[in-house]
Amino acid sequence: MAKQVIKKFKNDGIDKTLHTINHTQIFRDRDLYAFIMNNEGVIVAHGVLQALVGKNIIRLTDGDGKLMIQEFVDLMKVKRTGWVNYKWPNFVTGKLDFKSTYLERMDENLFVGVGIYQTKTARTR
Repeated sequence: MAKQVIKKFKNDGIDKTLHTINHTQIFRDRDLYAFIMNNEGVIVAHGVLQALVGKNIIRLTDGDGKLMIQEFVDLMKVKRTGWVNYKWPNFVTGKLDFKSTYLERMDENLFVGVGIYQTKTARTR
């Protein structure tokens, strides 16, 4: 899904890509959804929670207190792609689950993320 977002970005530009994520279901499938964030931790598009768009969430923590958004930003400063693991509420099941988010750089300031929930309920790591 992240690759599809990047393809749309390259073909249609940022404005159409942001609109598609924020206002359609194209980049959403069950509990999978895309988001785009900038290097400062500001959400610029979100496939589920449009209320987050424009908000800096860099200090947001997971179920264990881990600064996972800071980890997203730090990873994207040194790599073009990568994964971050954390605990996050699953909006489909309502349970705290392990989640792995794939991140990929779109340009010098933006990156896309798509997270996948693990099948087991989150336990102590």
